[in-house]
Amino acid sequence: MQGVITLTVAFIIIRILGALYRIPLARMLGAEGMAFYVLPNQIYYLFFTLSTAGIPVALASIISEKIVLGQYCDALRTFRVARAAMLLLGLTFSFLLFASAEWLIKIGLVAIPETYLGMQVIAPVIFFAAVTAAYRGLFQGFRDMQVVAYSQVVDQVMMVVATLLFSYLLLPRGLEIAAAGANLGTMPVRWELH
Repeated sequence: MQGVITLTVAFIIIRILGALYRIPLARMLGAEGMAFYVLPNQIYYLFFTLSTAGIPVALASIISEKIVLGQYCDALRTFRVARAAMLLLGLTFSFLLFASAEWLIKIGLVAIPETYLGMQVIAPVIFFAAVTAAYRGLFQGFRDMQVVAYSQVVDQVMMVVATLLFSYLLLPRGLEIAAAGANLGTMPVRWELH
């Protein structure tokens, strides 16, 4: 019950911060800049979903079951195999997004060419998010929800600060680059919220 309460409080804090930072970001970037910022996120979510596909939840379940049975070595072995798989999948899908950004624009799947930099900046996040997802599964399997909750809140705060700071600093170079900076700033939270 304590784990559920901890995660619920963390979730509420994360959602409030996630909603609030968009107000100053939208004022900085305007409607056009926000379009440049949001579209790479949608492409990212597609590639991230394909790279993880429920593995963290399954990993947490398997590890939890092995711990209940007292099979601690098997639980850690399961984690290591899952981490290696997530590393490979994350690397593959990161490369696919990075390499296909221009192609996605050329075929018309991505209708805004100015999102090219944003997609390339966000592509490496898939790798880090996939590997981190394996660690989330490990901690959830050990039922240590405080680590998960605290790291999510800290990452959300880092994301808010980095997104607004990168956007502000890069705004003089144009909306396209400022939006890509905002995508780069959202890096910490992406590995947490999946």
